[in-house]
Amino acid sequence: MFVVPGRLLTRLTFFYLLLCSNVFGQDSLPFKTQHFIALQSGYSRHIVRDDIISPILYKGSQIPILLNYQLLAKKAQHSLSLYYEYLKLTSSISIKTPTEAFYTKNYNAFIEYSCNNKLHTFMRWNTSLFAGAGIKSLLNFRDHYYSNYTHYYSGEFICSLDISFLIIKRFASSNNDNISFRYSMSIIAYDLLNYLYNANVAKTLSTEANHNSSVDLIKTNRLVTINKYFEFQTELTYVKFINKYLGLELKHYFQYYNSEKFKNLFYTKYVNNQYLVGLIVKI
Repeated sequence: MFVVPGRLLTRLTFFYLLLCSNVFGQDSLPFKTQHFIALQSGYSRHIVRDDIISPILYKGSQIPILLNYQLLAKKAQHSLSLYYEYLKLTSSISIKTPTEAFYTKNYNAFIEYSCNNKLHTFMRWNTSLFAGAGIKSLLNFRDHYYSNYTHYYSGEFICSLDISFLIIKRFASSNNDNISFRYSMSIIAYDLLNYLYNANVAKTLSTEANHNSSVDLIKTNRLVTINKYFEFQTELTYVKFINKYLGLELKHYFQYYNSEKFKNLFYTKYVNNQYLVGLIVKI
C-alpha cells in the first residue's frame, strides 16, 4: 500500500488553504457579488464493475437530484454541491423473477465544495479561465444480492482534495447567460470504508475467520493518490435566464473513477453519465 508522506499532505493542505484565502481576499474589491441556487434532475446512467463481488458489469439508470449553490465574486467562483440517488443495477446474468438473484442496490451521493480563481479573461470572446481546488466527500455503497438470502456489501466512501479548471463564456445579451466547462480530478484521497469488502470473507471477524488468509481482503482505512484511486469529472453547462432572477440550466455531467481494492488484484471501475435540467434562481 502506497501511503503519502505526512509532509507532502501538509504542503498540499497549505496550498489549498492559501489558494482559498487569496480568492476570498479578492472579494473586497469593488464588485457586486452574485449568489445563485440551482435544483437539477434528469437522467443518469451508471456502469459498475466491482471485482470483489463480481467480474461482470452491472448497469442501471435513475432520476438523480442535484442541489447547487454558487457565489460569484469579482475574480473567483465558489460552488457547493449536494447530490443523491438510489438505483438498482443489473447485468446479463441477473434473474428477474420472484426469487431475484445477481443484482445490486446502489446508493450514490456526494458533497463537494470548490473555489476557482480567475486566471485570465479573453475580452474579445468574453471568456474567462479559472483554476482552483476543492474538497469532495463521495459515497458509493453497494449491496450485492446473489439471491434473496445471500448478499454482500461493497463500496467506496472517499474524501478527496481535488484540482479543477473552469472556462466560462458569457453572452453579450445578458451577463448571467453563459456556457461553461469544468474539469476536476482527485490528487489525494482518504478512503474511509472499513470491514465492508466481505464477499470473500465472513461477515464478522470470528476466530475462525482470522485464520483464513482471505480475511486479508477486508479493506482498511488508508491515504492514497492517483496510483491507487484515479478519479475525474467533467461538467458542460448552459444557463439561460428568463428574467432578472429566474433561469434554466442544462448540464451534462460525467464521472469516472478506478479504485484499487487489494494489492493490484481487485478494482472497482465506476462510470456515472448524466443529462440534467434545472431551475436556477439569482438571490
